[in-house]
Amino acid sequence: MGGLKFNPFIAQGEYWRIITSMFLHIGLIHLLMNMIALYYLGEVTEKIYGTKRFLVIYFIAGIFGSIASFATNDSVSAGASGAIFGLFGALLFLGCIIEISFLRQWVLT
Repeated sequence: MGGLKFNPFIAQGEYWRIITSMFLHIGLIHLLMNMIALYYLGEVTEKIYGTKRFLVIYFIAGIFGSIASFATNDSVSAGASGAIFGLFGALLFLGCIIEISFLRQWVLT
């Protein structure tokens, strides 16, 4: 089972699976889709927040995504989807809450 998110092993104390599952993927298409999403969202998020904050956002979102998956889903899982959704959330926060025009400021320049 490598480092996949597998609830019975996590429940037995293999908490490291919460982190390692962020770096594993189930299938080539899954990996490619996450790479494309990370390329586009990651580039913009890193430009806005800087490298250090980007990494903090990525890892915290990935960890919380794995914990949420553990709490709500018994299936074996892996992937960076939780971390990628966290990057999207960070961009959405700036666009909606702080009212910065995301498209005008970063995408259309």
